[in-house]
Amino acid sequence: MLARSFQSTVSLRNFFEYVAAAAILIAFGYSAATASSWIVQAGYVLGITATAFISWQLHARASARSLPPNGALSALAFHRAELARQRDALRSVWGWYLAPMIPSFVVVTLGRLLEKPSDWPFEIASLAVAGLILAGVLHLNLRGAEALQRDIEEIDALSGDG
Repeated sequence: MLARSFQSTVSLRNFFEYVAAAAILIAFGYSAATASSWIVQAGYVLGITATAFISWQLHARASARSLPPNGALSALAFHRAELARQRDALRSVWGWYLAPMIPSFVVVTLGRLLEKPSDWPFEIASLAVAGLILAGVLHLNLRGAEALQRDIEEIDALSGDG
C-alpha cells in the first residue's frame, strides 16, 4: 500500500519530467533550426543531446518499479530499497541532471555574444539566472533526499535494523 503509493508518486513525477523534456527538445530543435550562427546552433544541439541523456538517466536511475510478486521480497523491504534508490538518484542529481545542460548554456551565450557583443549584460544576467535555477533545483533535490533518508531511518527503526 505505502510502496504502491510511493511508486505512483514517482511515476507521476517522471511523467512530468518527460513532458518537460519533450517541450525542451521541441524548443531547442526549433531554436537550432532557426539559429543565426553555427555556434548558437551547436549550443542548442548540445542542449538536445543533454536532454536526451538526462531523460535516459532519469529512466535508469529513478523510474518507478513494480512491487515484486509475493514472496520474492517483502513489501517493506521493497519499499525501503526503492526509497534508497530514489534518495541516491536525488543525491547525485548534480552529475546526471544538472551539469549536462551547462555546456549548452555556455555555448549559446558565447555564440550570442559573438554575434552582438553589446548584449553582454543581458547574456551574463541570463547565465546568472540559469545558475540560480540550477542551484535551486539542486537544493530541492537534496532536501528531497534528506526526507527519503528520514523515511528509511523510520523503516529501519521499525524493523530493528537501525
